[in-house]
Amino acid sequence: MDKKIGRLVLFFWLFQCSAIFAIYKILNTDIEIFNSFLIYITLWHSLLLLFLILHKGEFISVESNIALEKINLANGITLFRISSVPLIAFLLKQNEIENIKIVLAVVLILVFLTDFFDGLIARRFNQETKIGRMLDSMSDYSLLALVSIVYYQLGLVPNWFFYLIFGRLMFQALGMLFFILLKFPVEIKSTRGGKITIAATMILYSLKIMQFFVTLFSNFKELFLIGEYLCGFIIFVFLFEKIFIFYDHYKEYRKRNTES
Repeated sequence: MDKKIGRLVLFFWLFQCSAIFAIYKILNTDIEIFNSFLIYITLWHSLLLLFLILHKGEFISVESNIALEKINLANGITLFRISSVPLIAFLLKQNEIENIKIVLAVVLILVFLTDFFDGLIARRFNQETKIGRMLDSMSDYSLLALVSIVYYQLGLVPNWFFYLIFGRLMFQALGMLFFILLKFPVEIKSTRGGKITIAATMILYSLKIMQFFVTLFSNFKELFLIGEYLCGFIIFVFLFEKIFIFYDHYKEYRKRNTES
C-alpha cells in the first residue's frame, strides 16, 4: 500500500504543478507567486503523503472491515480535492487577472462538486472506508477555511459571516486538538449537520464567484443577501451539533477515567 499511496500522491503533485505552470505560461502570471506556490504545493503534498503513510491502516472497508489492496475511486476523488487546495489558493491570489477569474470559477465549482460525487460513489459502490471519512472531513474544512479567508479579503462575504464560519472551523479544530492532548481523540468523520453546513456554504461560495462575471450584480444584491443569512443560520444551528458531540465525548472521557 505504501507504494500505491506514493504513486498516487506523486501523480497529484505532478498534476497540480503542471496546472499552475500552464496558467503561469498562458496567462503570464507573476513569476514570484508561481515559484512560491511550487514550494507550497510540494510541502502540501509531502504532508499529505506523511499523513496517508501514518494512517495506511485506516484503508479499511467500513462494510466488510477488510483492508483495501488499492486506493478506491471514492478515496481518490477525495484526495484530489485535498490536492487541489494550493491550486485554488494560487488562482484566488491572482484573481485580479481577468482570464484567471474564469479558470477560478470553473475549478472552484468542480472541486466543490467532488464533495458530492465521492460520497455518492462511496455509498453506491460500497466504497466507504475509515480513511475516507477522515479525508472527507479534512478536505472540506481545509478548503472552506482557505476560500473563506480569501473571500473575506476580497470583500465577497460580510464580516459577520466570515467570523461565524471561521469561528465554526476554529471550534472544530480546537475541540479536536483538546481531545488529542487528553489522549482521547474524537473519531474524524462527517456528521449530518456538518455535511449540510458544508454543502450550504459551498453552494453560497459557488454563487458568490459569479460576482466576477455578472455585470448587473446589483440587481441580485437582495437575493445574495438572503442566501448569506440563510447559510449563516444553518452554520449557527448546526454548531450546536458539534458542541453536543464534544460534550458527550468529554463525558465518556470522564467516565473512563473514573472507572480506571
